[in-house]
Amino acid sequence: GTVACSVGDVGIVITGKTTHGAATYEGVDPINVMCHIHLALQEVLARETSPQEPVVLSMGVIEGGTAANIIPETCHMLGTLRTTSEDTRLRLRERIATICQGTAEAFGATADVRFLRPCSTVYNDPDLVDQLVTAYEAGTGRKALRMDRPFSGSDDFGIMSHAVPSAYLMLGAIAPDAPQVTLHNPHIVFDEDVLPLGAAMHASAAWGWLEQS
Repeated sequence: GTVACSVGDVGIVITGKTTHGAATYEGVDPINVMCHIHLALQEVLARETSPQEPVVLSMGVIEGGTAANIIPETCHMLGTLRTTSEDTRLRLRERIATICQGTAEAFGATADVRFLRPCSTVYNDPDLVDQLVTAYEAGTGRKALRMDRPFSGSDDFGIMSHAVPSAYLMLGAIAPDAPQVTLHNPHIVFDEDVLPLGAAMHASAAWGWLEQS
């Protein structure tokens, strides 16, 4: 089934009206609008999605302004939306756009919402996975572990997994004494001793699939 989340960047540009910081009533503050939008989007997760369905909406970039005494014309937000359901992904995209535009309009601003670099969920074909796991265990003498739920990471391999029967396998590579950090961290250390096992995993999977098919 679903192994990894879909992912897509959410880019939001809020346009208000610039003014001097001493005369805020003469402009429309996009920073204020941005704050309300940010909070409103978190309510989508709290009130419009099932707590049993993994959904992540996080904003990694919030930018706006150049000086302490100037209300800027625009502000920019950039985040990521991750879901385990394609239906949920499409529904939330619609809701995010509606909330951003409606909130901005309520304050006299506008919001331009764009969904960038969309990538679908990673889907494992159950029959193919059974075949390859059997082949892996026979070829390496090691036991394969089954995930009991999707993880919130993503991979553009997901596009392929919805086009042809696919199996997405992961190889643990945490070095024994490495610092406990997450992916994309400059201090992460991988255990290169797993590379031969990775080669064996591919070879046994191919060999076993050919034997069974």
